[in-house]
Amino acid sequence: MHNISKVKQKLTEKEIRILHQEKHDDVLEVTFSIQNLEDRLIIGEQALEIAILRDLIKKKNPHLLTKLK
Repeated sequence: MHNISKVKQKLTEKEIRILHQEKHDDVLEVTFSIQNLEDRLIIGEQALEIAILRDLIKKKNPHLLTKLK
């Protein structure tokens, strides 16, 4: 009986380690997803700023726009 108890205990410890690893992996996945969304937001903001600046140049100094492309 004593050996069966040890086997059950070891399996339980192993399962706990697996569950902790899965939880850690889930946290990393969410963290990477958030970072990806933040990166996309920054890229979108930069694209918008560039579009606004090009529009301003186009309206104020259209001859400069050809040099920027």
